[in-house]
Amino acid sequence: MATKDKEIDGSATRTRFAGSLADVSIGDLFQTLEMAAKSSTIDFETDVGDGTVWFQDREVVRAECAGTVGADAVYRLAMADEGTFVARFRSSEEPPVVHISPQRLLMESARRRDEWLARSGELRPANTLRLAPGAPLDELDDVSRELAEAVGDGVQVIDLVPPIDEAFDRLKPLQALIRGGVIEVGAPPPASPGSSLIPAQSELPPLDEFWESAFVTYLLLGRGPRRALLRVVAINLMIISIVVGVAWWSGRVILGGQLLGWALLLVGHATSSYPQLTLRRPLLVLCEPLVVIADMLDRTGVRVGFVSRGRAFAERHAPG
Repeated sequence: MATKDKEIDGSATRTRFAGSLADVSIGDLFQTLEMAAKSSTIDFETDVGDGTVWFQDREVVRAECAGTVGADAVYRLAMADEGTFVARFRSSEEPPVVHISPQRLLMESARRRDEWLARSGELRPANTLRLAPGAPLDELDDVSRELAEAVGDGVQVIDLVPPIDEAFDRLKPLQALIRGGVIEVGAPPPASPGSSLIPAQSELPPLDEFWESAFVTYLLLGRGPRRALLRVVAINLMIISIVVGVAWWSGRVILGGQLLGWALLLVGHATSSYPQLTLRRPLLVLCEPLVVIADMLDRTGVRVGFVSRGRAFAERHAPG
């Protein structure tokens, strides 16, 4: 979702997307901005720190988070379990420092997060660590003592074990210190009061109806020529196979046409900039034939309520 945001300096109105990472993952957000192909910035407030990512010409050109910069900042943001964001389509005055494909960043971020979580057990990146009162540091080996001293009066796990390959080996001795009572684990720090991102989210227009949401997704993610062609061929094949199968009283024709049509739809998803939709929101994929047919009917003058509402929403809030 998006809302219009007038810049303070009086410049042109920009499109602003705001939301929660519980609803929109960083991967989905990056894919959307890459697809928009416009200069943009994303401001994050997360449980692993605040950060900003700059996009230009379909690339990430700058990133910062809690003192880390470049790709490492994106890797850290990808470790967040909770947070909010505001993405704005606007040119940046910050000079580019990197030129990295979002796809490459997302793949590497996912690898590092998976490995980190696989080794961490019940620890979460945003958990706070504190040295237990009276901890016997003198009885620890060098590695354990170094970790304990680094914890000190308090530190987040992500600061002690950042998503860097050479740091992952610290998780095992860290868990041993926790089990031994040398280090205490606390909850993540509370969100900053008065966050500037939360009001932006509450200002967003509602889009509660499932079919409206499905149609907006269909419009925003189905613009590529290959995707559109495969979709048209698939839907027509499915319709024709039903008509011919009923006329010939042949279940094989119907089944073959449906299977081939669905195969083409899935291939179309694989060629889009959002191929993970099939796994993340399979219900939308299953409803796609009905959404496409409703769109065809609407274009011929047969009005379908959710189509007109979804189209109006997409026209008001789609990037560009």
